[in-house]
Amino acid sequence: NIMQPPTNDGKENKNDTDNKKTNQKEEKKDTEDFQKAMNMQMKFIFPLMIGWFAYSLPVGLSLYWNIFSIFSIIYYQKLNKNSYGKN
Repeated sequence: NIMQPPTNDGKENKNDTDNKKTNQKEEKKDTEDFQKAMNMQMKFIFPLMIGWFAYSLPVGLSLYWNIFSIFSIIYYQKLNKNSYGKN
C-alpha cells in the first residue's frame, strides 16, 4: 500500500546504532573542550576581575569578600572532613 508509512518492526539498523555512538562521542569531546576553555578563562580572568573590583570599590567590600571566602573555605573543609570521617 502506497499510503502506509514504512516500518522497521522495532529493529534498529546497525548503522543507526553506530552513528548514535559516534555522535555521543563527538558531543562528549566538544563538551570537554568547552569545559577546558572555560576553566582556562576563569583561571586568568576572574582573579583580574576581582582585583579590579577590589581596587575600584570601597575597601570594606573587599574585606568582606575576603573574610567571607576564608570562613567559607574553613567551614567546607571541616564539613567535608566530618562527613567523610563518619563513612
